[in-house]
Amino acid sequence: PIHNQIISPLGTDLSLMNYNEVLDSDFRKKYEAENKLIIVNAGKQYEGKYILFIVEIAQQLQLRGVDLLLVLVGSAPDEYDKKITEKLGSLSSESWLRFPLMARSELKEIYCAADLGIWPGVPSNTIQEAMGCGVAMALPNDESTNHLIDGNGLHISIDDLLRSSEKLLDIAKNPSLLLDMQKKSIVIARNYSWDSISKDLIKIYEQ
Repeated sequence: PIHNQIISPLGTDLSLMNYNEVLDSDFRKKYEAENKLIIVNAGKQYEGKYILFIVEIAQQLQLRGVDLLLVLVGSAPDEYDKKITEKLGSLSSESWLRFPLMARSELKEIYCAADLGIWPGVPSNTIQEAMGCGVAMALPNDESTNHLIDGNGLHISIDDLLRSSEKLLDIAKNPSLLLDMQKKSIVIARNYSWDSISKDLIKIYEQ
């Protein structure tokens, strides 16, 4: 019988997913977002990902004067896709971009430019990939993602849009704090590289 189970965390390839200043600058220039707060979410899009909540947060920030660019990467079922499109109508047309699922090399370009990642629902390893490229994080306060927040971001709740928006507004208005969070994301992501995870599992196996 199996008495102990070890659940391996999601990991990423940090030899690919790492910050690149040129990619950062090129993406911002391409989309005229040099001075904007770039917010990203990437992965499969369905109800459990709470993409609509992300758009609502962007709307709240925009109403409070934040010059932002929301970048959503992923594909959704037709019905949910329609809901996302309708919700994006609450934002000014120059403040959002949507892309289909793309190769990691293309995702890296977006991550390197992004300041803040918002993943309010079911997690995926796109979180760790974004962290590896220096993206500060806004994640739910639960056991599936708590290990990914340690000075590199904050917790948000789908049950409290206004409070979550206020927290993110504080970050948006404090560039030095945001930069510090971005740097810490890179450090934390090293714990979730495939290399680091494999070494930890080998140690457990050898016990």
